Amino acid sequence: MIKVNGQQLTRENWRELLKPKNLSFQEQIDIAGELSEARKFLQICEDFVKESIKNARDDEEWEDHGLHYQAIKTKKTREALDTRRVKEEMGEEWFKEHCKVTEYFELRITRIPNGDPE
Repeated sequence: MIKVNGQQLTRENWRELLKPKNLSFQEQIDIAGELSEARKFLQICEDFVKESIKNARDDEEWEDHGLHYQAIKTKKTREALDTRRVKEEMGEEWFKEHCKVTEYFELRITRIPNGDPE
């Protein structure tokens, strides 16, 4: 797991350990990067286990449980707009006129090769 200033980050202490007043700006950046990498790894693990659970039974739909969690497999459909086709049929200008545009700030945190800033 992740350590902050030598202490293990837990559900009980995360608020205190991650307070900005307890960390330098650079430490906050590194912790955000570590958390992002941990989240991505955990997501890969979760997706792998979920896929094996989905494929464990031939039934299309089912419900079962473990000791602490339950799982329900249902068949669903999802609709999505085919952006490429709308642009082709209605035109690029029409598409832009009917799009909702939202301004936002992006924060990207990436690993520094060899761990040393240049």
